[in-house]
Amino acid sequence: MIHFRKGKKRLSTALCCGYTAETTTLNRTLVDCPGCRNLIQSQTAKKINRILTSGRKNLEKEMDALWAKRVKEKNGGKCVRCGALAVHAHHIFSRRHRSLRWDVRNGIGLCYHDHFYWVPSTTIEDKKEYIALIERVVGVKTLNLLDYIKKRTCKYSLPELDLMKKQLQV
Repeated sequence: MIHFRKGKKRLSTALCCGYTAETTTLNRTLVDCPGCRNLIQSQTAKKINRILTSGRKNLEKEMDALWAKRVKEKNGGKCVRCGALAVHAHHIFSRRHRSLRWDVRNGIGLCYHDHFYWVPSTTIEDKKEYIALIERVVGVKTLNLLDYIKKRTCKYSLPELDLMKKQLQV
């Protein structure tokens, strides 16, 4: 679809629309076809978008790590349920709620066992115990505030994410 020719005069045909033109320069030249030009512009836009997206993803990963560090430090590095070493930071409300993803109030430190076996447990007793623990550790008012905040729809710009990252580093 993108047609470059190097060297002498050469007749070149664009595959997108059948446009035919001669290229005469020694440098690489693009056949002056509107379809090819649009294709190049769309590919360039995709590359730029990919670069911006990868920058955003890297920033979000850094912020996730900073958030986890801050949450684990909150309770002295101990699991809020059993007092063992907190190796996992658990989101009270899922991290898919972008408005709460990096809010330190939305996290508790848990040990490996509690994070992977106790929290996702389906027994009614475990669910009641989990809710009671969250209310005791975080507080009912804060829990209600987090529940209100999670309903907000938001998409942060890169400067906003950078500012939030600086706040997490403090």
